[in-house]
Amino acid sequence: MKNYIVLLTALTGALVAGAFLFSTSAYGEMLDSVTWSLLFYFVFITLIFHIGLVKTSKGRPQVFIRYYMASTTFKLLLHMGIIIIYALFNKEDAIRFIISFLIYYLIFTAFEVAVAWKQFRKN
Repeated sequence: MKNYIVLLTALTGALVAGAFLFSTSAYGEMLDSVTWSLLFYFVFITLIFHIGLVKTSKGRPQVFIRYYMASTTFKLLLHMGIIIIYALFNKEDAIRFIISFLIYYLIFTAFEVAVAWKQFRKN
């Protein structure tokens, strides 16, 4: 678990550094407080679901698989709900929000799968 937190912190640091570099470019106005909030939302969600994943891995393999499938489905529905609600209430900013959300979703999903695959393949 400690290794996961270090890796998650390193990923977050790299994303923050990349965002600061991006903010100095011509497209820097695309980064706003919502984009930063999304970053920390994904860090929080990734950490919480990984804690659950680690706890269920200690038991039977069927429980682990069931938790992983259920949590992935729940996260997908949660993310879709957030996108839809934000887009309904902020139509003028919806495209930027959805693009930022998609980028973070892809990065954090790839991170979560890669680390879980590496960690649980050893076990």
